[in-house]
Amino acid sequence: MNYESELTGGNPNSLGNTIKVVEHVIVKKNRINSLIKCYSSNDQIVRLRTSNAFKRIFRQKPEWFLDFKHIFLNKISKIKQPSAQWTCAQLFSELVNQLENKEQKKVKKIVSDYLNNSSDWIVLCQSMNALITFNKIDNITIKENIKIIKKLSKDRRKAVSRLAKKLLSLNKECKTTNNPNK
Repeated sequence: MNYESELTGGNPNSLGNTIKVVEHVIVKKNRINSLIKCYSSNDQIVRLRTSNAFKRIFRQKPEWFLDFKHIFLNKISKIKQPSAQWTCAQLFSELVNQLENKEQKKVKKIVSDYLNNSSDWIVLCQSMNALITFNKIDNITIKENIKIIKKLSKDRRKAVSRLAKKLLSLNKECKTTNNPNK
């Protein structure tokens, strides 16, 4: 199956043949290599649907992420397309337990960079959601990003500002829990 041609065309707001591609890939793990190549497509809709396919595949087969995490950490996360970025933020958050400590640190840096450099509201929200997950592990991730979170709490987009305010609230709770005298 030619994944790029399957993911091309149709309404850009639809999944197109994404489900068909996922069903084909899910049968044999080595087919992921062909799907990864779709991130090199000149068509941004193909790249968007590729991201959607990977979320579906790794949610069905999370253990497969172990063999491909290095590609997402070192290549896919650097793609300057919002759908690739928000997908990485989601996958890193959902599969954080499959990352070694140094990989978790790298993921936190990637997500922090998204927060500081993206203007896409979905990237920002998914990155903040990832921070919540990471903070449950280390209890410092929100604090490390407090400056950008404060800025985002004043964002004109309600979804962004509301989530940033939630992170600020979580940060206050962490301070209170860690120091009951305050």
